[in-house]
Amino acid sequence: VPLLVLGGISLDRVRSTAIADLGFESDLLYAAPLELDAGPENRTAGDIDFRIRNLRDNLAKASGIASVTVADGLPLDFRGRVTPVSLQTEANVAPALVRSQVTRVGGGYLNTMGIPLLSGRDFSDGDSAGSEKVTIITQPLADRLFPSAGAAEAIGKRLTFGAAVGDTPPQTLTIIGVTADFPLPR
Repeated sequence: VPLLVLGGISLDRVRSTAIADLGFESDLLYAAPLELDAGPENRTAGDIDFRIRNLRDNLAKASGIASVTVADGLPLDFRGRVTPVSLQTEANVAPALVRSQVTRVGGGYLNTMGIPLLSGRDFSDGDSAGSEKVTIITQPLADRLFPSAGAAEAIGKRLTFGAAVGDTPPQTLTIIGVTADFPLPR
């Protein structure tokens, strides 16, 4: 009897997940991992960036492909990328840290994933290496960081990601957009 009950609970969770609004479009979505670490040890970051851009551009030209993007993870992929984030503060003020799921993404990510943008703008080609570092946050993170303001209040504010490691300071990025939420794995 306990196994039947546990089996029923598991099937109900699968059914719930299959019909739930995930906050992104999962129909016709295909994700493939890239093994970029294989190969010569003297490969530079520029070589890897070139390979990623080349692959993305070739896939975008393929028949039947509506949209292509790159990311170091997907919503609900169960990979722990939790990072402490805080609003940028004065040097003598302790930041209020909030734990957040962080995913690095390429241009077109929101469109490819079908994640609605509520405020601000999406990433653009101008948001590349050498330009100001920018980020897009979810509505729940905006609510935690700006409890008395709307999503539009977050635009233009600066976030600090992670903590200082040795002589390396934490990354600071400017918020350019706020997206709708999607559920996190439990």
